Amino acid sequence: AVALAALLPTTPCRVIDLGCGDGALLRHLARARPDCRFVGIEHAPLTWLWARLAAWGRDNLEIRRGDFWPQPLGGFDLVYAFLSPAPMPRLWAKAQAEMAAGARLVSNSFAVPGVAAERVVDVPDRRQTRLHCYRPGSQ
Repeated sequence: AVALAALLPTTPCRVIDLGCGDGALLRHLARARPDCRFVGIEHAPLTWLWARLAAWGRDNLEIRRGDFWPQPLGGFDLVYAFLSPAPMPRLWAKAQAEMAAGARLVSNSFAVPGVAAERVVDVPDRRQTRLHCYRPGSQ
């Protein structure tokens, strides 16, 4: 969460997590950056319910249930995804079509095939996580 927080703009921003799971990452970010708005989308009903209950009372965090593919990405300054290799080309195409110039796509662990990342952040954790950062609206 600290590594992702460091990638946020210094000004108030909007962030979406595509497939937010239990929402722990977003809760951490929402506490650290009360000036920003955070949205998580989770498809699994029980996981969504847990995330929503855990986010209760946090005014700058919204947890939605459903499929993230129909969600427009244009209103977000940072789009975060921890998916798998399979959907990355489709996510890249969606991000290029919808995200504004300067907005950042951050993929946890999975690079977009054939696309050079603007930056790769090595996270000092037990998983040896890599955050692949892109600016799809600028390419």
